[in-house]
Amino acid sequence: MRSITVFIVVILFSLGLALAQDVNVTFLGNSSTVPDFTDSTSVIQVRGGIHVVGGDGSWNQDILKWGKESPAMTNTGGDYWKAVIAFPASMAGDTVNWKFGATLTDLDANETDFWESGNNRVFIVPDHDSTLALGYVSNGFNPPYMPTDSIDVWFRVNMSNNPDFKPESSVLSIVGALPGPDGAENMWSPGKYKLQPESVGSLYYVYHYKVVNSSDNYPSAGTVDSVQYRYAIGDNWDNTEQIFGHGMFPDNENRGIVIKNDTTVAWKWWNDKPKGKAGSDSVMVKFRVDLTNAINSRGFSLGDTLIVKYGYEQSAKFAQDTLVNEIGGNYYSIQVMVKDVGLDKQLIYQYYSIFNKTEVREIFFDYQDPEGRAAERRKVVISAVYPTLMDVEDVVDSQIEARRMPIFRNSQVLENDVTVTWTCDLRPAYYQVKISGSTLTDIQGSNHIGPAQLDSIFVWGVWMNGPAVGDWSNPTGTDWGIDLRNNPEKTMYDDGTHGGDMVAGDSVYSLTRFYSPDSEDVVGQVYKFGIHGGDNEAGGPGFGNNHVANIDDSSPTYTIYTQFGSINPPFYSVWDFDKGMVTSIDQQSGIVVRNPNLHENYPNPFNPTTTLTFELPRQMNIKLIVYDVLGRRVRTLINGPAKPGVHAVMWNATNDHGFPVSSGVYFYRLTTDNYDKTMKMVLMR
Repeated sequence: MRSITVFIVVILFSLGLALAQDVNVTFLGNSSTVPDFTDSTSVIQVRGGIHVVGGDGSWNQDILKWGKESPAMTNTGGDYWKAVIAFPASMAGDTVNWKFGATLTDLDANETDFWESGNNRVFIVPDHDSTLALGYVSNGFNPPYMPTDSIDVWFRVNMSNNPDFKPESSVLSIVGALPGPDGAENMWSPGKYKLQPESVGSLYYVYHYKVVNSSDNYPSAGTVDSVQYRYAIGDNWDNTEQIFGHGMFPDNENRGIVIKNDTTVAWKWWNDKPKGKAGSDSVMVKFRVDLTNAINSRGFSLGDTLIVKYGYEQSAKFAQDTLVNEIGGNYYSIQVMVKDVGLDKQLIYQYYSIFNKTEVREIFFDYQDPEGRAAERRKVVISAVYPTLMDVEDVVDSQIEARRMPIFRNSQVLENDVTVTWTCDLRPAYYQVKISGSTLTDIQGSNHIGPAQLDSIFVWGVWMNGPAVGDWSNPTGTDWGIDLRNNPEKTMYDDGTHGGDMVAGDSVYSLTRFYSPDSEDVVGQVYKFGIHGGDNEAGGPGFGNNHVANIDDSSPTYTIYTQFGSINPPFYSVWDFDKGMVTSIDQQSGIVVRNPNLHENYPNPFNPTTTLTFELPRQMNIKLIVYDVLGRRVRTLINGPAKPGVHAVMWNATNDHGFPVSSGVYFYRLTTDNYDKTMKMVLMR
């Protein structure tokens, strides 16, 4: 009897050990779908979080993390990556949301954080060791080529380091001992097997090679060993790659490859030579910035250190310099000699502030370069070389202009309790759909907003998501969609009653939230909006920008004004985010002005500027005047003829003599020969 008992105990003990073992999940990745990934300059991570069954909906970050400290993958050759991550057996059944992330290092050894676009990848933790399907970065589980019944190989070469290559006229081809896809014995024919740019304007060229497995050239089940190839420009041998010393053989100018199955080949530089500097010229540049907006938004203080880094992406010899405050104002400037530039080529640069001995990169996005590696950096074309002085002035008070003022996120913990009213003007979405017939794509669901949904936009309303309202997750499940709509803490209102909303039905939605230093809430908050709870604010797929705003906790309450879609102004082409209005009014737009009309200023309350908009059906003599609460004239903005159409006039809270006015209530009045209307606005300094 005792032996049976011992046997049972041993069995139970062994079973317990088995049950307690970790579950190993193998992640497989392919980086060929992102142009600049290489095994030598990239560190790819599996980033994510886990929703525990029966949990509170928050992210479990014990195994995976939403940041570059998450587990890194190992390169297994070419574009292929692998990571084996152990999950406790107790997590079996939990839901894992994840994405590929990466830390990219450019040729100047500068690091850039990368997130793949598209929806989160999702799987359920299994109860046994498993391998996930091969994922392509920013492309789901789809290879960059259309798979066929043949062996498919994706050859790639970067031509940006070859100044003699002319995309509009040069013919780029692959040559080699590979059996020709057209039945030819080999592909040693320059100009015949042509590569194509990966996208319009790209200098990454690709060739989709397809080989039939049953070919007599493949006696060992579709395997090709030690095949030589290289790239050629033109239809002769005068301009082909020469890579002696680092090709397939030391004394040979060819590359080498072994083909056994579908594969992508890590991209190569032409001649295996990394891209060089833009040129050999020098230019004297004066960088000058206006930090008024950074100061007003609590992202910078006079006396803080401001630096400019220039020469990113080999656009010049990389360097950095500290700007100096110009006495008596908010301008900072520095004059420097920039070396290794090219005339008529871009200089890529960026501003940083120093906060608590830590560099804080400016919040900037080049809306004309949304897909480039340098999309978050500034650019200017070199128009002159030394000794001419070139002025680079980033001083425009704008949300969209390339030469706009820098702004910074403040990561400092709040000093005081504050209740913030967040507002979202939903009109940009409505007019973009109405006038241009656009569809706002929900990148993480099916809440797309197009012409068929136009009449539902203001009925459905908008939700707010992100760390500014807790985090990206929701108690009942997914980050977006119905689970976001069911979260009352992220619901915005336009009823004049709830969420701190001021005026019912004005298309400006509101939400209030309390922030406190006791909760270690920070000044700079990140957030995003979604109509009907969908992740559709960016408009188009693959655009991952978020809003960033700094809280002012000097008073118990604070209001932050945001326009829906200002994270991607090019998509919302009919809306002027600087003026807070549609860009034009005409018959084609479907909006017709029949009578004069004065609109509510935006923002309101404001500090220190606000925009007054009005419409005129024809040319008229008008007066637009600002008064104080006693009816005294403060500022005459317009007194004379005005053309028909939409007008936007900015008031900077100064009087007719140019002196700033104090906080308080003001009125603005528009009068014409047949129209007289007065509206109220509030200045809160």
